[in-house]
Amino acid sequence: MSKLHLNSDLFFLLKDKDIILWDYQNHQQFSLTLPYFDRLLAHSRGDMEAKGEALDDIDQHLLKEGILLKDAPIEPTWQWDKLSYIFHIGTRNVVEDAHTSTAEWLADYIAGCEEAVEERMPKESFIKREGAFTPLLAPDLASLNHLPFSEILKQRQTIRNFEGKPVSLEILSTLLFVTFGLFHGPWQDLTDAGLREVGMRKTSPSGGGLHPNEAYVVIHNVPGIEPGTYHYDVERHGLVRVNDALSDEGVAALCMGQPFGNGSAFGVFIVSYFGKMWWKYPHSRGYRVVILDAGHLSQTFQLVATSLGILTWMTANIHDVNVSKQLKLDGVHQAPLHFLTGGYGQKSAVYKGVKEHFDS
Repeated sequence: MSKLHLNSDLFFLLKDKDIILWDYQNHQQFSLTLPYFDRLLAHSRGDMEAKGEALDDIDQHLLKEGILLKDAPIEPTWQWDKLSYIFHIGTRNVVEDAHTSTAEWLADYIAGCEEAVEERMPKESFIKREGAFTPLLAPDLASLNHLPFSEILKQRQTIRNFEGKPVSLEILSTLLFVTFGLFHGPWQDLTDAGLREVGMRKTSPSGGGLHPNEAYVVIHNVPGIEPGTYHYDVERHGLVRVNDALSDEGVAALCMGQPFGNGSAFGVFIVSYFGKMWWKYPHSRGYRVVILDAGHLSQTFQLVATSLGILTWMTANIHDVNVSKQLKLDGVHQAPLHFLTGGYGQKSAVYKGVKEHFDS
């Protein structure tokens, strides 16, 4: 027989006593019996070609499903590892829209939303943490109007040289509220149309208005708030203490050794609660949306901070497991994605230690 090739976009999972074959290119899953698995293993080794065996019923079935191929698959050039490739390919939309009209699409869309709301929607929209509560000040929205928007865009810059100066409680309160809080109040568009509010409207966009990302604030130097690690309670506009304070060295360790946030007045870990997205968007493509949402929040944070005269630095290079421990999260259902800092210092993207290194 001529050589058959394995589809290269497969992985195998042993689960509940079954062998699960996952074709992540085409979003298909199969439960394999041992004869099927053994046959795939033989093709992978080239045993069938060497023995000159004819195609059997299993081969024909595997060919029909696209698991075996007559032509060798073309391996793309991919510079990251296989896990990132599986995520990239496995979260793509590959099924064509089968609706014949906008009206038909809209009917299915509304029916799907109603089913999700009635059967899977969580009872509580807000994340609550146990701990001592510190109310924040009412936001000073007028303080955002000192600079024209074009100037805010020009001045926004990532900096790496903070000087340990305090940031006022007034500024932190405004920054957290405008970035993460209920800036708009009730979702008026929905209530005016007589629709149920199943999400929130904030200053950053979010898939379905679900806003799965929460802010965890590390306080270093904000007069009026004891240094510590806090969860920003959106509903009450306040901070709930979840753990002790972190030193500059402690934060740097959570940022994989990066010292660029040293001397900042506070930091914010953006943490995703995937359950706030799973109920409405169960497909893995929803993970892309969660990451996009974190990016939206990061940009809003930076622009608001710039308008308030606060300098920022941010990184996605964090130690996920240790950050989760510090924030007392399970690291699976809730997971840190990004870290932001704010404070005062030298407006330079080049860390002072770099210059000192080359001068020494």
